[in-house]
Amino acid sequence: MTLINLKDLSFAQLDELAASMGQPKFRAKQMRDWLYAKNETDIAAMSNLPKDFRERLAATHTAAGLAAAATRTAPDGTVKYLFALDDGLTVETVYIPEEKRKTVCVSTQVGCKFQCAFCATGTMGFSRNLRPSEILNQVIEARRNAGEVTNVVFMGMGEPLDNFSAVTRALEALHSPEGFNIGARRITISTVGLPEQIEQLGKTGLKTNLAISLHAASDAVRTRLMPVDRKS
Repeated sequence: MTLINLKDLSFAQLDELAASMGQPKFRAKQMRDWLYAKNETDIAAMSNLPKDFRERLAATHTAAGLAAAATRTAPDGTVKYLFALDDGLTVETVYIPEEKRKTVCVSTQVGCKFQCAFCATGTMGFSRNLRPSEILNQVIEARRNAGEVTNVVFMGMGEPLDNFSAVTRALEALHSPEGFNIGARRITISTVGLPEQIEQLGKTGLKTNLAISLHAASDAVRTRLMPVDRKS
C-alpha cells in the first residue's frame, strides 16, 4: 500500500481527513504545526495527537521528508542540495544566505519540457512533475539544516506553472500563518511565460511575486533562445 504524504494535502483536505477519522477540527491545525513549523517527519512523534489517532493515521499516511544524496557548500555559505526522490530520481535545491534574507530556490519538476537554450535542465528532457510534498520538503530540509528561511523562489529545475496544481498547493502552505508563514512579497515564481496559467494564477487569490523570463530585447532573439515563444 502506498502511503499518502500529509504535505500533499491541501489545508481543506487535511481538515477533512481529521474529521473523517473522528477528530475535532483543531487536530488538523496541530498536524500543520508539526509539519510546517516543527519540521516533523514522523507521525508517531506528533505527541499532542492521541496515540490511537497517530497509529491509524500512520497506517495510511506519512510525513516523510527528503534525503540529500549530495551537498556542496560554497565559500559564501551558499548550499546546493541534490535530493533523492522515492523513485530514484533527483532534484536540485539551493540555499542562499545573505545579510537580510535567507532564500531557498526550489525545483518543481524533474527535468523540463521547454528546452531554453541557456538552461542545463532543458537538456535533460522531462521526467515528471514534483508532488506538493516534494516541493515543500525542499524548504523544510533547507530550514532544518540552515535554521532559517525567509524567502522562497520557484526558480530551480522545471517550469513552475507547468506544474500548476502542485505549485499552488505549495504556495498555500508557504504563505499561510498555519504553514510556513512566509509573506507573499518573499515568495517568487519564475516562469518562461505561460499566458493561460498566469491568468489562472491570478484567479486563485494566492499572493506571490511573478518573474517572467524575457532574456531578449526582441521577439526574434527570444524565439531563438526560448522555443516556448513560438507557441505563445
